[in-house]
Amino acid sequence: MSKFSKRSMILMPTAEEDKAITAAARSDPDAQPLTQKQLKSMVPVHGRS
Repeated sequence: MSKFSKRSMILMPTAEEDKAITAAARSDPDAQPLTQKQLKSMVPVHGRS
């Protein structure tokens, strides 16, 4: 069996990296993170049938 999977692996940022990413996003007026209200109002999109 191969050591490597054919699937892409998603590496989640550490807490420190997440804080840096969030700070950078908040400093850009054109790319503000979504608010909790905006996130709650989102509806999942289902694939085409």
